[in-house]
Amino acid sequence: MRCKYFILTLLCFSYAGAEMIEPLVDVNTKQEEFNRVTIHRGLAVFLATNIGSIFGSSYVNFDGTPSTVSLLGSYVSKDLSIAFDLGFGMQSQVFATNYATNKLPANGLFEAAARFQFRNRLQAGVVFDQFFNAAEKFNSNQADAQFAGVQALHEFGFGNKFIGRVGARMMTGLNIDQDRINIVALEFQVGWGQSLNSTSLDTYY
Repeated sequence: MRCKYFILTLLCFSYAGAEMIEPLVDVNTKQEEFNRVTIHRGLAVFLATNIGSIFGSSYVNFDGTPSTVSLLGSYVSKDLSIAFDLGFGMQSQVFATNYATNKLPANGLFEAAARFQFRNRLQAGVVFDQFFNAAEKFNSNQADAQFAGVQALHEFGFGNKFIGRVGARMMTGLNIDQDRINIVALEFQVGWGQSLNSTSLDTYY
């Protein structure tokens, strides 16, 4: 009889122990899933947009709110350390004053960028924009207005299908006559078609 009670008691403790261990396994599994991220390596297509402020002129009335929409091809190196962007889009601007001249509604643009990517997926580097046939709008000394500056973006995953980037840029005019024009803008990008790997970042560093 004592043997039966001992066996029953042992079974009860074994069942209770299993019930206590199971939630710990679930927690560890959920933590592992949380640590897994979508990695962008190789070539991807990004739909990019930004909006900001343009300022700094003392000769041309052009201050206002510029914005762009573009389609970028973005390549991230195999070791995840470098990102390159090339693409085309449109640039438009809402002027702050009625005295602004040559209020062209929109211009085509070409964009190129190169950034270093840190371990936390923060990217920082340089960006170049060329606005086609925008000489009158920006008082540039060529048919196209050219801007260059610095850019910072943070890349993150949308599930296992999309990549997002948020950040900001500051650019200055390169070919503006007798003036200095600056653009500061916030930007957001969504990418797809890249080589996706849902795993821990530690695997790639």
